[in-house]
Amino acid sequence: MGLAYTTLAQEETSMPQLTGFELTYKIQAYGFSIGEIQISLTKTDDANAYIYQNRTRALGIAKAYRSEVISETSRFRVTQTGLVPTQYDLDDSTDNPDDDTHITFDWNAGIADSLHDGEQRDIEIEFGTLDRMSADLAAILDLQAGHKPERYQVVHRNKLRIYKFEYLGEEDVKTPAGTFSTVKYRRQRPESKSSGIIWFAPALCYHVVQIESRQND
Repeated sequence: MGLAYTTLAQEETSMPQLTGFELTYKIQAYGFSIGEIQISLTKTDDANAYIYQNRTRALGIAKAYRSEVISETSRFRVTQTGLVPTQYDLDDSTDNPDDDTHITFDWNAGIADSLHDGEQRDIEIEFGTLDRMSADLAAILDLQAGHKPERYQVVHRNKLRIYKFEYLGEEDVKTPAGTFSTVKYRRQRPESKSSGIIWFAPALCYHVVQIESRQND
């Protein structure tokens, strides 16, 4: 993982004040480097509005199977009560638009207009509902505020899903960017057969320094 720039400040209003950051992660499988993920947060010209983007590209032999760059973008606003997503897009850069995902959050109507796999659905949402990317950032902000991440409702693949976090303890993690003291969590969707083990580093404003995907028994 390479850390380019990250800061976070807190005002008396308790509204998170974010500034831009860029992170680069290496993807490994069976000891081989097979890809790279670049994550960035950018403030827009609108007050308290941000763009959170994830770009994934294959490296080495993996490029023979997937040469396109996969782009995932969340647009959201920051309020005193948390993150409020306005739009989410997943573009896999292939010629088939059915492989993409687009979500527009209409908070006045309480509806998320979700298009996935060529199928459109209107999903009823309540305040606090997130998209997949803003949920990851919400967990980091909760840790920065001194709270343990526990449960997030997420619109994903035309459904409302629950992401649950389980605290697993503290652990030192060695990465290409150095060794970090971390807090370790399991992220799980109840209906999923896989889970993610995530290591957050307090010294880096609780940004993620390592993720492992595991199959549940």
